[in-house]
Amino acid sequence: MACPAHAPKQRWLHGKNQPATCAPPLLHSNKRVFYKQRDARFFAPFSYVLSFNLTQLPISTMETLLFSLVGEWWIAQSAQGRAQQHSSH
Repeated sequence: MACPAHAPKQRWLHGKNQPATCAPPLLHSNKRVFYKQRDARFFAPFSYVLSFNLTQLPISTMETLLFSLVGEWWIAQSAQGRAQQHSSH
């Protein structure tokens, strides 16, 4: 499913215009189901929010861990390079 033509544009990546990202179709279908079930009073909104956040927890944890490890490695490499640069003078 492509973004609609009237989707707003964002300015990022050195000021170049890039089309705004659209929400995945799955998210929209989940919202429709949520509103349908909420209107029929199947579940409390709290249970939907809790279950959604619990399902996102593992991937969020992995993303955070990966970002932290890469960042720490990058910083260590930078510091090590600076130390070697200063010791050669």
